[in-house]
Amino acid sequence: MLALLLAAVVSCGDLCRAEAVAHYADLLAAGGYGRLPVEQAGFLIRERDGTLTFAPWQRGELQRARFEGAIPRGTIAVVHTHPRRLPRPSRGDLDQAKRLGLPLLVVTPDAITAARPDGRVDTLFDAGWASDSALRP
Repeated sequence: MLALLLAAVVSCGDLCRAEAVAHYADLLAAGGYGRLPVEQAGFLIRERDGTLTFAPWQRGELQRARFEGAIPRGTIAVVHTHPRRLPRPSRGDLDQAKRLGLPLLVVTPDAITAARPDGRVDTLFDAGWASDSALRP
């Protein structure tokens, strides 16, 4: 398990750090663990000292999340939940990643995937990511 985690960190950098995963888990909980049709979202931010913080958006909407305003300085990804049955980024997610020039992460209990600005989709973590009993309702 440790080797798998280290391999993931090497390939996806800050997006796979323990600090980031804790933020993903909090967002997943706010989104009803993928059981609700409401998306939750926020910005993953690398602060000047290297720590990762998370700026949640206002409450999500039915099958979408929306933000109006400036993207915070230091943002390294946009993160949002999807219903459990839709673990992959949508066409709209891919378009947004390209438009923003930032990875757009999709968080479900079964996977964390990233739509990259270049059009690639990577799985950062698979079904085991939320195996901690605190993350499994």
